[in-house]
Amino acid sequence: MAIVSLPAGVGEVQQYSGQQGKMPHRTPAISDAPVTGSGLAAEALPNAIVPTTTALDMAVALALGRQDGLAAVFAEAEQLAGRSDVPAAVKTLLADLAALRLGDSGEPTAADVVRALRLSGLFHESARQGTPDLKGLLIALRSELATWVGTRADTIVAAAGVPTARLQRPPPLGHGGPLRGQAVDDEADLSTLDDVALARRLAGSADRALWRLFLHQAEHLASEEAGRSAGEAVAPAGHLVTELPVAGPTGTSIVGLRVETDDRRTADGEFIGRVHRVELAFDIAPLGPVTVRVGLMPGHRVAVGLWCDGDDATVRLDGEREAMSLGLTAAGLTVAGIDLHHGRPAEPDEHRTTGKSHRLDVSV
Repeated sequence: MAIVSLPAGVGEVQQYSGQQGKMPHRTPAISDAPVTGSGLAAEALPNAIVPTTTALDMAVALALGRQDGLAAVFAEAEQLAGRSDVPAAVKTLLADLAALRLGDSGEPTAADVVRALRLSGLFHESARQGTPDLKGLLIALRSELATWVGTRADTIVAAAGVPTARLQRPPPLGHGGPLRGQAVDDEADLSTLDDVALARRLAGSADRALWRLFLHQAEHLASEEAGRSAGEAVAPAGHLVTELPVAGPTGTSIVGLRVETDDRRTADGEFIGRVHRVELAFDIAPLGPVTVRVGLMPGHRVAVGLWCDGDDATVRLDGEREAMSLGLTAAGLTVAGIDLHHGRPAEPDEHRTTGKSHRLDVSV
């Protein structure tokens, strides 16, 4: 699904090219987009009469109604990987999917997190690495599952339906939507499904996850558009949102990730530095829902905020605060504070849209 080439990332992930450029004036190709029963395709959006923004807005509107979380994909994939009569091509893709999880081969390092972000699927169209990313694997898995059960991908997805109730779907990580992690999906007894039924269910879950990933890419694209329209002389400030799978003792949970940058300027408007903010949200036993916000300020100063729903998690993390501070200091950072809160953080105003026309506004 090539919307357009996605923008440069953050830190070590990709380097900003320094070229402002212009958005391609064409309808985005969506040949790799999630399949739909309505048959939305590039041919239905003729270049001569439909502006690119209209085509993208149409796709986003469709995606908002079809997206669903990644936790179900990994739960179903793990169940299917343990079956004996799964075709070799599907087995390989299931193994590659599992290998994308943080913690799959031990305690995650900083390099593992960078790799996970690079392979999250957010940069799929501009990626140059040989290792398949999440988006590529989901597309390939959906196709191989359809081949296995002997039907077309659009037919298998339409027949799979949506097992998750609409109001229970995790909200997309866009403007107006809170950052939330996804706990291990253990609600359904997948062991009662035969191989073909499980394959069909997984194909549907993969398709809905692709729609969700498309929304993350569109959000990233909107951030690039805003930075370009501001006429930044340096790499445009902005933000990205994505999700990373994490292996755990009871299965795979999903971490929500938001990265933002804001410029710091003097009273005269002179650029003096950037503030980088990283927010993580996860729901991993035994801690439960936890949100972490880290701010890196000019002068290598860092501030950390932790929010926990559970009393036990609050006590446990309070006992780790000194170790966190020492670790950050050892990394050459000046710790401005590590604050612990009970509950969940309020969504700041800057995460919400300033106009009603934002294509990813999910606040209503």
